[in-house]
Amino acid sequence: MAYNETNGLIDKFDGLKEIDNKLILAVGFNEDALRMLRAIRFACKLNFDIEINTYKEIIDLSNNLAKVSKERIRF
Repeated sequence: MAYNETNGLIDKFDGLKEIDNKLILAVGFNEDALRMLRAIRFACKLNFDIEINTYKEIIDLSNNLAKVSKERIRF
């Protein structure tokens, strides 16, 4: 999802539906391992589920978490 003042909320991938369903669904963890931590944090804090393919991708790419600088990881 994205937002700008001219067009308002842009939701090309049905993100609002996923929020309503309390579901974390994401792609593209290869270029940004920090997204995996965000997905897990949001699931825990908001009591959301992680979609099964998203979960599998997090597991498969979990070694990339070692590349995230410690300064970027907060509680």
